[in-house]
Amino acid sequence: MIDGIAEIPLSGRTLCGSSVDAAGRAMRVAVPSFVAGQENLLLASAVNGLLAQPADDPLTDADAPAASAALPAVLALFGPSGTGKTHLARGLVQHWQQRCGAEAAAYFTATDWRHALTDAIKTNSVGAFRDRVRGLRLLAMDDLDRLPNSDYLQQELRYTLDACAEHGGLVVVTSSHAPGTLRSLSAGVRNRLRTGLELRLAPPGDESRAQIVRYVAAALGAALTDEAAARLAAGVDGTAHDVFGAVFELFADLAGRGGDDRAWVERYLARRAARRPGLRDILRVVAKYYGVPQKLLKSSSRRQSVVTARAMVVYLARQLSRLSYERIGDALGGRDHTTMIHSYRKIARLSACDPATREAIEELYRILNFNFAQPTSPGHNARTEAKTL
Repeated sequence: MIDGIAEIPLSGRTLCGSSVDAAGRAMRVAVPSFVAGQENLLLASAVNGLLAQPADDPLTDADAPAASAALPAVLALFGPSGTGKTHLARGLVQHWQQRCGAEAAAYFTATDWRHALTDAIKTNSVGAFRDRVRGLRLLAMDDLDRLPNSDYLQQELRYTLDACAEHGGLVVVTSSHAPGTLRSLSAGVRNRLRTGLELRLAPPGDESRAQIVRYVAAALGAALTDEAAARLAAGVDGTAHDVFGAVFELFADLAGRGGDDRAWVERYLARRAARRPGLRDILRVVAKYYGVPQKLLKSSSRRQSVVTARAMVVYLARQLSRLSYERIGDALGGRDHTTMIHSYRKIARLSACDPATREAIEELYRILNFNFAQPTSPGHNARTEAKTL
C-alpha cells in the first residue's frame, strides 16, 4: 500500500488515446500497476497473496501434490465493464508465464475458447487441446458470461474445472455478474465456480482516480501537481478508462496549460461539463444495451424489457441532459408528464436497492460519458452543440 492506496503490481496493457501529441502521434501510456484503492482492498489482498506465493508452492512445482487449502481452485472476478477485470486476468497470466514458463498459463476470452475448441474438433485434435488446457497451472477465461449455452461447451468447461482443481491449478474467470449466478451457465459449472473465491471489482474511488491521473500524466512526460490531479479525478467520475480519456484530452491542449495546473484543469472540466448527450443519443444507447428496437420504446408495448428500457431513458435524460418530463414524454410516443415522473422514480428507487439496476446505470453512464467526453476546442460553442443533439 502506497500513501493509503492499495495497488497490485501487474502492469496494464498499453492504451492509446484519441488525442495526438505535437508530432501528430497518438498518445500512448501504460500504468505500472493495477490501482485497487480502498474500494477494492479485499481484491488487492487476495491477488497480492497469490503473487506472493513462495517459489516452491504447488503452483510452480509440477511434482507437488494438490495446492494448499489457502489457495482457491477458482478466482472469479466480476463487476461492471471497465473496472479492470481483463487487466487482472491478463496480468496474472503474464506473471505465471514469467515465473513458471510460457506453457504454464494461458488466457482465453469465452469466444476464444469456443473457437479453439471448434477448431480442435475440425482438426481431430480435441485430445491434445484438452491435455494442454487441463494441465495448465493457471487458466484465465475472460467474459465468461458470453460463453454460449451449449451442452458440449458447458461440459468441456466443467471437466476442465475439475481437472485443474485435481492437479492444483488455478482458474481465473471474469464476468459482469457473479459467475455462480449466471443463468447462461449449466448448474454443474455454476456449482464448481461457487466453490472458489468471488470478488467484485468496484469502479475506482477519488483517491484511486487521482493516482491513475498521476501515473498517466507522468507517463506522458508532464506530471501534474497533486492538487490538479485530485481536482481532475474528482471531476471525472467513472472507470479507469474514463480517467485515461480525460487525461489524454487535457494533455491534447498543452498550449493552454500556462503556469497554473489547477486553473488548466478547471478550464478543461468546464468545457467537459458543457458537453451533454442528447435524447436521441440516450435512446440509441439504452436500446442497444437492453437489446430492444428504438421504435418499441416509443410504442405501447408493455413487454418487461421494453418497460425497463423506457424507464431508464427517462432517468438518464433527466440526470444527464436535464430535459423536461414533457419533452421526454413526447420523444417516447407522446406519454404524459405523470407517467414520466413514475418511470423516473421507479429507476431511482431500484438504484438504491437493486444491484443489477445500479450496475446498468453505472455502465450506461460510462458509455454515454465516453461517447460525449470528446475533445472540443477552447472556442467550442456548447449552446450550438446542445441544439443539434
